[in-house]
Amino acid sequence: MSVLSQFVVPAQLMEVSFMATSSVVVDRRDFYEVLGRVQAVVTSRRLWVSLSGVRLGTSGDRLLLAGTDGETTLTTWVEAKGYLPSCVVSCAELVRCIKTSKDDTCTLSMRTHPSRLVVLVRGVEHELSFMLKVDSFSFPKRQGGGTITLDAEEFRTGLAVTSHAVAREPSRYAINGVLLESDADGVRLVATDGQRLVITELRPYETGFQGRVILPSRVARLIKRFVN
Repeated sequence: MSVLSQFVVPAQLMEVSFMATSSVVVDRRDFYEVLGRVQAVVTSRRLWVSLSGVRLGTSGDRLLLAGTDGETTLTTWVEAKGYLPSCVVSCAELVRCIKTSKDDTCTLSMRTHPSRLVVLVRGVEHELSFMLKVDSFSFPKRQGGGTITLDAEEFRTGLAVTSHAVAREPSRYAINGVLLESDADGVRLVATDGQRLVITELRPYETGFQGRVILPSRVARLIKRFVN
């Protein structure tokens, strides 16, 4: 994937500026789709902005989106034209702004005086408060560690097969997640609940990693849901 304070000021003393300092245009349908992915990660409870919000910001011709629940962080992107500084807004409120629109595009503008993120869809402007600096999470600067390149459909199918043997609680002989193994013999997914053992072989296009890593059950479900 917000509190607005209201002040009553005499009209003769009030001077409002709606200058847009930056803006970005994205395909509304694509934006709504990737927002849904982030919303699946962030918490619906308004504990902290960083856990219920979505971080937005452009990088080249992409608008990056990131969300976290404190344990799992998802970063995705959509093609965009323009520039938007990194900021955090309520994910749920942003989804509501663009959900009912039928427009092909939507425009996000950052304004000052007052500081608002303005979402323009179907000729209607929606104003959302935002935070420019949240230290809880940020966009990754680059990929870290080794990389394995897999066929998306084969990976999703493999996760669906092994998920049947994922244990609800970890133990000495059970894994609460899916084990990803990579070695000289290939790449495979392994899951066991202590009684059943499921192994699915994968054919990597390229691999720069050898070792084992456990994909927590929630992460495995998210990957299975979003990989297409």
